[in-house]
Amino acid sequence: MTYHTDKAQLLKQAFQAGLDAVMPQHFMADICQKTSQIAQSAQSEQGKQGKQGKKCHLLAFGKAAGAMAQGFFKEGGQAQSGLVIVPERVDCTHGVHLPDFVQIIHASHPVPNANSVKAAEAALSLAKRLGEGDMLIVLISGGGSSLMSKGLGTIGLADKKALNEALLASGMPIGDMNIIRKHLSAVKGGRLALAAYPASVMSFALSDVPGDVPAAIASGPTCADDSDRAQANALITRYQLQLPDSVLQMLADEACETPFSNDPRLANTQFEVVASAAIALKAAAKIVEQAGYQPVILGDDLEEEAGALADMMAAKLASLPDGTALISGGEASVIVPEKAGVGGRNAQFALEMVRRDLDDICGISCDSDGIDGAKAVAGALFYAGMKDKALSLGYDPEIYHQNCDSHSFFAAMGTDIITGPTQTNVNDVRIILKGSPRS
Repeated sequence: MTYHTDKAQLLKQAFQAGLDAVMPQHFMADICQKTSQIAQSAQSEQGKQGKQGKKCHLLAFGKAAGAMAQGFFKEGGQAQSGLVIVPERVDCTHGVHLPDFVQIIHASHPVPNANSVKAAEAALSLAKRLGEGDMLIVLISGGGSSLMSKGLGTIGLADKKALNEALLASGMPIGDMNIIRKHLSAVKGGRLALAAYPASVMSFALSDVPGDVPAAIASGPTCADDSDRAQANALITRYQLQLPDSVLQMLADEACETPFSNDPRLANTQFEVVASAAIALKAAAKIVEQAGYQPVILGDDLEEEAGALADMMAAKLASLPDGTALISGGEASVIVPEKAGVGGRNAQFALEMVRRDLDDICGISCDSDGIDGAKAVAGALFYAGMKDKALSLGYDPEIYHQNCDSHSFFAAMGTDIITGPTQTNVNDVRIILKGSPRS
């Protein structure tokens, strides 16, 4: 079995199987059924009391928002109004036509732009129009933190951009980033749900965060947040972040505190995770198992720095027999130098594996949304002997590593993985094959 044929194809096939397993079409029918039953039940009960029944309104935001909204209406979902917030590169005009009353806003990721502010203002406006007899159906996927972004108080777009850039370059785990983001946002950390009060809010999410914690997905705009500003300030100190004065001033003000779990205004909110990395990893494992490899799933919540994660993988591979497929998810973190090339956490992890030059392995590391970092590349393939091959071609892995230029390295080697926006998002998928299949 050689890299250039079977192993590369198997890895790509396994990754694609993981993507297919978490595409919105698999769970939108169930969402429509649940929301319809709740609305009908509420209409019946309110009708007995002489009141008007619930009117449903749809809000979808994140990298999978377009596909989720299309799936909602394809499966017969009903809404009086709608707002869909998607990345700039996502086209919502193909496939199922969205009703004319649905507003579509394209915004930026991973750093917010003016349309991100417009999207947040539109979402808040929709929520504030609702009353006690209404239900807001919220379809959430990763990327929402940037796509729907409005600063709290005097924090403007430039300051939000500076904040996001500092967080992305810090090497901070996503959970810690979200603690800071929530206390500086007009929509995150439960503030969108507060805007919808007293309407009921039903949220359905694709999880792209380790542990599938609802409050962490897209920074939890419809979830309570029990972190506080003291924690946010402590993280800024620990990571030595240089942030705008408006950000620091807001974190010194009690007004930045988010609603806690016991806030009565969140009593009518519900949240369900409908797809996660665990589903994608199991689907990928099934493919490599059928090819004769014994899958070992390490978990879907690995968050180590890319180099430390590569060390852990190398040690684990050394302890396993040939014919094993090591599978994992979660986000590696990357500390980005001041002058960096073009990279992403998946390509950085893959480059770390190349540097370790392990024998008889072949692997893939990709982001399920198809965008690793800020470039339209999902990730990369790597294999035993790649370091020597790169050096023979004049591409020194150490130089690319020092410059945090991992995408450029794999583009030069011809093993970058380009899928385009996948319209789903459940974090990263890493698969490493050791040796030949057992059967």
